[in-house]
Amino acid sequence: MREYPLTVWELAERYYSPLCVEVDSAGKVCQLWGDAERYGYTELALGVELVDVAPELHGFEFEAGESEHLWPFLMTPAGVSAHCCIKKNEQGYLVIWFAAQQEYAEKQQIQQIANDVRILEYRRQQLLTELQAVQKRLSEAG
Repeated sequence: MREYPLTVWELAERYYSPLCVEVDSAGKVCQLWGDAERYGYTELALGVELVDVAPELHGFEFEAGESEHLWPFLMTPAGVSAHCCIKKNEQGYLVIWFAAQQEYAEKQQIQQIANDVRILEYRRQQLLTELQAVQKRLSEAG
């Protein structure tokens, strides 16, 4: 694994709290780095099958040699929204979770604004239709 300067790792740790797990080709944990409890993976330990601890990863075929996968905004057992990346390496796979709480909150806020805009546009169309009907009645009456 490539070594990054300590400052890069410190920034990643501060903002994204990465949890890195190396598994063999059968999906058993060989090494791990980071705070598994923060994500709710309290039973994560060497030798356990990763999908037994992180059932949301069921469906990824470790044994089939799948090379890589990304799950954006995966909700972990502790309720942490995270991006989960799986990448094949020489020993098996690296599985990395990156906390995405702030990004998730921002995405929800943007979706709420978009919904509000759609509702306002719908209401504007209703009012315009009503106005046109009133104008038509006034012109017919006048």
